[in-house]
Amino acid sequence: MDITAALHTLVEKIGKKYGLQKEDVSARNLRASGAMALLLDKVDVNTIKMLVRWPSDEMMRYLHTSARLLVHKHASTMLASTNYTLMAP
Repeated sequence: MDITAALHTLVEKIGKKYGLQKEDVSARNLRASGAMALLLDKVDVNTIKMLVRWPSDEMMRYLHTSARLLVHKHASTMLASTNYTLMAP
């Protein structure tokens, strides 16, 4: 049984309790989720690409939706550490 089929079988058994349907999960989801977990733990992008076997920057396509989690603190730090003035166009 492949990983996606195993996930679908599991979701059919317990998914309703968590609001999941078998179409919600796949081996591909695990790959992207794992990469995101590593990125949030500040693992180097090149290391992540090697671990999840993405030879290109394709993984960034999967992770872009969560970029706000990564930059939120940095944006507030940038604004707090300097005195910005907005100029009229």
